[in-house]
Amino acid sequence: MEIKIVDNYDMLAECYKIRNDVFSVEQGVPSELDKDEFDIIDSNKSIHILTYEDNLPIGTSRLKYISKDTVQLNRVAVSKNYRGKSVGEKMLIFLENYSKEKGYSYVYVEAQMQAKRFYEKCGYFSLDRNPFLDAGILHIAMKKLL
Repeated sequence: MEIKIVDNYDMLAECYKIRNDVFSVEQGVPSELDKDEFDIIDSNKSIHILTYEDNLPIGTSRLKYISKDTVQLNRVAVSKNYRGKSVGEKMLIFLENYSKEKGYSYVYVEAQMQAKRFYEKCGYFSLDRNPFLDAGILHIAMKKLL
């Protein structure tokens, strides 16, 4: 498994494809809700990663810089056939190490409720007991000290 920081628009298109498969096709989220102003290649605003297995893109995620000490993890998506194989955990570790190297202290995530236990196992804690709806899916705000 290899994780790379996205540095060109062909790689970013692969991220979109994985996200579309997971969020729009599987979860029914309208595709227009998936893209925003952080879906660019601009390391001053955000970074995207793409995870490969045998040169096949299988996972993606993104970090947004939201304050001087906090990054926000979002758009975490792993292709269906690769779930349960530690892909998500390896992407988290990669992004947490990257964030720490850049001087950030916290990672914030608005996790889907179905993924809450996964994030807790990775050291994240809930900021609020009340889940909220985003794109029709229940989420919970979580944070981790790096």
